Amino acid sequence: MTSRRRGGFTLTETLIALGVVGILLALFLTIFVPARSMVRDALICQEADRVASTLKAELTTLRAGESAPPGAKQSSLGQYISSFDKAFLLMSCSRTPGTALIIFSYRADTDAQATPKGGYYPAMQARSNKKNKAGKKVQGAETFRLGQMLTVVCPINKMDARLKEALRYSQGPVFMVRMSELVENRDGSYTVSSKPGTISRANTPEKFVSSDKDDKEGWGGVLMTRADFFVLPTPDPARYKHKTWKQMGCPTFSVNMSFHR
Repeated sequence: MTSRRRGGFTLTETLIALGVVGILLALFLTIFVPARSMVRDALICQEADRVASTLKAELTTLRAGESAPPGAKQSSLGQYISSFDKAFLLMSCSRTPGTALIIFSYRADTDAQATPKGGYYPAMQARSNKKNKAGKKVQGAETFRLGQMLTVVCPINKMDARLKEALRYSQGPVFMVRMSELVENRDGSYTVSSKPGTISRANTPEKFVSSDKDDKEGWGGVLMTRADFFVLPTPDPARYKHKTWKQMGCPTFSVNMSFHR
């Protein structure tokens, strides 16, 4: 009587095939995952100069509506007597990640009417006007329009509805900034302060005076700072409300900045 062998793989052949697949998968992960990380890091490094320049420009420029009323003797967040006061107060936001500055870009609908504060919503139609048979609007039918790319610098806990919507549709990496004072040592070198957002010589911009003994008027001076930039994996403000800088890990890159009174 002739016996017929059933088609298929034996247990040994199956184990060999799985072993080969495992080796190929390991090689793929070894080669392509680090390459992807390297490409991401390279793109972020290319962004470093632009992001640092954007932060510097924002901290040294008074925008429309940011100037304090005539005769004001003290600056407040959003109302500044000078650009130095703006840099001082925004730097003070760095005490915790929950209040720090964030930087992101989005496509703004500049063809639409600006908000009272001069901002724009993302270049999109929030919902389609199409309705179903029941007369209700179709959900999830958002369509994007080509808009102008804008970059935002603001405290993460001070975003209004427009900025929260813009953050939701941000393009490219979202950065958080930790700013710390560079304290001058006796030998002329500088040490990064261990207390981000804190100025050793004053707690308000009005009290900041020159440390130069030759400055008889006590006015002027330079505020030296270290700006550490962190890439946010999830740009959700609520996730960073109770975080500490230690939990944020190491910054992606750092830049020294100076602000003159």
